[in-house]
Amino acid sequence: MRTTVMQLKQALQALVQRESAMRLAALGGSEPSLEPIPRRQSTL
Repeated sequence: MRTTVMQLKQALQALVQRESAMRLAALGGSEPSLEPIPRRQSTL
């Protein structure tokens, strides 16, 4: 039972990630005048 729940959760996460990526790609730079968003610098 537990593995079924985990598999379902992973499948839903993958679906959401894929759909989000496709939605973002569909925007395709639709805001050319947008200034770059500052990002945190990672400390490795």
